[in-house]
Amino acid sequence: MASNVYTQPITHLFEENLFAVIRDQIKERQRQQQVRDAAFEAYFHAWKGQGLPDDAVIAEVLKNIYGDHRDCHTFDHALLAWFYSDRDGEAGHVLYRLLEKHLKKVVRKEWELSFKTV
Repeated sequence: MASNVYTQPITHLFEENLFAVIRDQIKERQRQQQVRDAAFEAYFHAWKGQGLPDDAVIAEVLKNIYGDHRDCHTFDHALLAWFYSDRDGEAGHVLYRLLEKHLKKVVRKEWELSFKTV
């Protein structure tokens, strides 16, 4: 009959090693994601510097804004507030943040697709 004394330390060491391997894999994936995010941010700012996006991108951005109930509500109110009174104030900043958020989603989706096909 085998003693249980020898299997416990081995099992414990195996579990520690397994957790270390999994932790290292998670850290590596996080590092890779940070590298991809930084590459996308650089791409996005270069892309944004080229000027006004085409109609398809604009339509997709607006579709995404109006497809999100909370963002749609915020966008409509900020747009009217900006138009009627607050051209340089908080409403303009809200509009900018919403448009930037949804524009990044659209451009990121296109960027990811081109990244996968290369």
